[in-house]
Amino acid sequence: MRKNLSKEMQLLQKNKFIRPDIRPDLDNYDKFLLDMFHSVLYDDDKRVVSIQSDKYYDDSPRTEISVFIWEIRKIK
Repeated sequence: MRKNLSKEMQLLQKNKFIRPDIRPDLDNYDKFLLDMFHSVLYDDDKRVVSIQSDKYYDDSPRTEISVFIWEIRKIK
């Protein structure tokens, strides 16, 4: 979090009321992850049916990734 902001603004950022609208764009992260996981988690990115992406301010910058895979079997 930026230290040059007022205490009120820092608190709003910390509690996720104010979210970052700065670069890089969130869709760039999504594209990078889809490309990175191609041939590792799936054979074609058309198989990806849902993505949830969020950017937040935080004191410890990081990237968190959670992947959930469901196998769908044909009913005979």
